[in-house]
Amino acid sequence: MPTIDGGHVFLTVLAPVRRTPFRRSDGTLTSPENALREALAVLPTARQSPACDLAPCDSPFSRNTRNHFVRMAVIGNAAFNGRDHTDAIRNALPGGADPAIAKPSDSLASPYLMLAIDFDVDGNPQVAQTTYLETLWRTMQAELHDLLRHCVGFDEVKDAAGFCVWIGRRQIETSMPFNDYWAHPSGSGPPGLLRKIWGLLFGAAFAAAPGGDLPTVLKSLYLQRQFIPFAIRNQGVSDDDLYQRFGAFVAAFDPAGPTPTQASGVLGG
Repeated sequence: MPTIDGGHVFLTVLAPVRRTPFRRSDGTLTSPENALREALAVLPTARQSPACDLAPCDSPFSRNTRNHFVRMAVIGNAAFNGRDHTDAIRNALPGGADPAIAKPSDSLASPYLMLAIDFDVDGNPQVAQTTYLETLWRTMQAELHDLLRHCVGFDEVKDAAGFCVWIGRRQIETSMPFNDYWAHPSGSGPPGLLRKIWGLLFGAAFAAAPGGDLPTVLKSLYLQRQFIPFAIRNQGVSDDDLYQRFGAFVAAFDPAGPTPTQASGVLGG
């Protein structure tokens, strides 16, 4: 599957984290990995639960209205899955493997920051990532600096163009994106869950899903939250009353218009 699919860009970045310890402003010594984890821990998240509503500010990623999902995590090292299974009888025979001798295991040369973002193409697919990253730089440059300054090479980034280059050099291909706004591939081909297999076998890209862009999704969620209590309140009313009340509902919430709508980065309306 391509990095661009269904009208969305699936950006995946692995950025090496610095390894040299440094002193904080208070004089204490720490590692870039630890400082990055601390910065991520205090970064405001989306208001996806009632507990998150207590936060004093919104996620900085909500300032960009092309974001569907943003995930960030520090990968400290490769996970150790345990020793490979061996035949105990063969090990006991002359020349058998000594289970007391450890075998080589995978290890990373440095920690990595994983950044995965799903966002709307919003125009020419050839420049969608560039325009998105330029907007991200413009809307949350301070937060990006607090996080990415702990990564290798970020000290050379001075502007939006440099940020695009820095991200591009650390981007890896998204081989199987998850897109839940589209059920059928463009043109011929199987529907439903088979679309992923179809794409892997034939390299097919999928057209943008109608209504799959973030503003339309937010508007749909907003209307859903407004319509459910409307339907509950109007159970059993006469046809004439329902007609009048539904007209008032449409006038108040304007289903075909961009506003009112749900704010980005929040659970409620």
